[in-house]
Amino acid sequence: MTCLAEGADSLFAKAVRSLRGSFDVILAGPPGRRTTRRLLRSARQVRRVQHDARPEHRYAAASAAVLDNCDILVAVWDGSEDGTYGGTAHTVALARDQGKTVHVVWPPKARRRGYVGGGSMSHSKRAPAAAA
Repeated sequence: MTCLAEGADSLFAKAVRSLRGSFDVILAGPPGRRTTRRLLRSARQVRRVQHDARPEHRYAAASAAVLDNCDILVAVWDGSEDGTYGGTAHTVALARDQGKTVHVVWPPKARRRGYVGGGSMSHSKRAPAAAA
């Protein structure tokens, strides 16, 4: 499950698609880029959150919807608390407050290229109980 934001979210969806896996999308707004629209066509399910004029509120709503539907959060995040409302820092804190398992991924020596709103997230549903 992903919000399909540019960056790690899109890379996650591409990787899942290349392995012939499936993913669900919760959109925080209208898809912009052509690659995003292609990924949407590959998604198993696409849901949209209520549109608010402020992007941070749309992403907060989409992230909350993702957290309502997942048990494990995988966040590509540098650990900075300097994100925006609805960004990765906010979502990681919310997931932890809800008792979700959170895995933070940030490769050693990785650097941001520009501001991307506090990080990116990909979300995974827990494996079936028999496989867990």
